[in-house]
Amino acid sequence: MIGFFISLMIEMVVLMIRLMIIAAVLTARLVMWLIAAIAGAISDHQRRKAAPGLPAASNIRVPLDPDIRWAIFQRDGYACLACGSRSDLTIDHVHAVSLGGSNDPSNLRTLCRSCNSSKGARVLSPL
Repeated sequence: MIGFFISLMIEMVVLMIRLMIIAAVLTARLVMWLIAAIAGAISDHQRRKAAPGLPAASNIRVPLDPDIRWAIFQRDGYACLACGSRSDLTIDHVHAVSLGGSNDPSNLRTLCRSCNSSKGARVLSPL
């Protein structure tokens, strides 16, 4: 009879330890989630403060549709519009997405990687 109570007490202690571990893990996850949420809010606030004229949605980058990509390459003759190179081609936004540009075909052009990298986010006249 005493052995039964001892084993029951041991099981209760093990169960309590397991519950404390689960509580600690859930608390750690909640703290990490809160830290990430606060960091995101601070980042969003700083981004809006740095560019107050831009709406918050302008920072969301929508992937370029592959069909549009190939249509732009075809329209531009599969060559860089700046230097004429036919290798390592990329699609460039005339008005950068970070500055409010869109994926509209009139805002896209073909540039080689070198010309696109040297342009950066500056808005240059369309070629």
